[in-house]
Amino acid sequence: MKEINTAAKEVTLKPESKHQPLELSVLPVSITKDISVKVFNDEVLLKEVFLSPNSSGQTVTLDIEGAKELKMTAKFVNLVSGDDTIFLSGTYK
Repeated sequence: MKEINTAAKEVTLKPESKHQPLELSVLPVSITKDISVKVFNDEVLLKEVFLSPNSSGQTVTLDIEGAKELKMTAKFVNLVSGDDTIFLSGTYK
């Protein structure tokens, strides 16, 4: 995800109810500010993780049984300007 700033950037995955756990890694590429990454199943927040300029990233496992569509958003925690980049990687099981 590129050009992260105060406006939320969004990525959508479509597991179509065929998978149960999702293992998701959220990794910094070029981060100058704290970033919040949220994972939603429809409008329900499943997980929120935070990345900071000195973090090495996080991996989370989420129960997505029955989920047809997942939305991931990323934005700065505080209202500041910038243009950061993170890398999202994951697998369904």
